[in-house]
Amino acid sequence: MMSKEQHIEHWLKSCEDDRITMHVLFESGRYTHSLFFGHLYLEKVCKALWIKSNHGNTPPFIHNLVKLSDGLDTGLSDADLSF
Repeated sequence: MMSKEQHIEHWLKSCEDDRITMHVLFESGRYTHSLFFGHLYLEKVCKALWIKSNHGNTPPFIHNLVKLSDGLDTGLSDADLSF
């Protein structure tokens, strides 16, 4: 069984490929696809933060970034989350 730290590492390692892909797509002018990979990147970061901040090692099976970040110390204001 994986430890809490291994679960967090899994999400952060996985999101790095998405971040690189997002930048490559953006630089090539494929903005819609870049945005999609940006969302994947942020979702995986939120899931790693969720695991760090909660007792369980399995984050919610959702894609909504605002709901994933609910209760996490992201440093985002209400206006940022609303945006």
